[in-house]
Amino acid sequence: MMSNVTLHKLYGYPVLMKAGLGNMLFPWAHCYLWCKDHDAVMIAPFWAKLRIGPYLRREKDKRSYQRLFKDKNHIGGFKRLFVLATVHKQNYEEFRKESQKRDTVVRFTSMGCMDRLVNRHEEVKRGLVDITRPEYLPEPSREPFIGIHVRFGDYAIPDKTSPTWLSRLPIEWYVAALDHVREILGFNFKAMVFSDGLDSELSQLICQPNVRRSPYRESITDILALSQAKVIIGSCSTFSTFGVYLGGDTLVI
Repeated sequence: MMSNVTLHKLYGYPVLMKAGLGNMLFPWAHCYLWCKDHDAVMIAPFWAKLRIGPYLRREKDKRSYQRLFKDKNHIGGFKRLFVLATVHKQNYEEFRKESQKRDTVVRFTSMGCMDRLVNRHEEVKRGLVDITRPEYLPEPSREPFIGIHVRFGDYAIPDKTSPTWLSRLPIEWYVAALDHVREILGFNFKAMVFSDGLDSELSQLICQPNVRRSPYRESITDILALSQAKVIIGSCSTFSTFGVYLGGDTLVI
């Protein structure tokens, strides 16, 4: 007997905001896991965004993220444009599988809630490695190290009017945090600094014994490398958050 049930196609699509890579990875990760759980086809996001600020601020990272990723196993190119132009679209918060009556693209439009990602860091990391171009993957760490993420970029120098979540932490704070961790460990444990700052801005930190800067130039490489640290001294940044999350059992300061 033939079934009268019509199977409608289901797609997941992360709509990325114009922000740093850490922020953009939240909707991507939510969408990636949701597609796995619902047997949906993932549509590759548009990583490219018009950004002038990094050039005006002369930042090391110009945030040209489209160079870093490939559309492996995800819909990209002209097919992506066709699906997005022709298929019914609905936001994740409004979608109900049981009421789906046609082919649907489910959009993930915000950072959402970290709760959806809990205990699934290994899946997310594998998915992220799969879409990252091989030349931007970090080398496996050969020895344990302390990862220190120092966020400068568009964060303001602290003053009485700057909200704390938009202000830089003083470089002295990172030095003190590193000293504290090493005091607990009992020796000058190797440390690696991940930062968008200049060497001159980081001089008090990188001049410490057994401390060096990350040799990588791209954000995704640094996030994946930071996730290999045994201890992370982070900043108030989703870059730090994702490094910690992908690390799984990393100790956080």
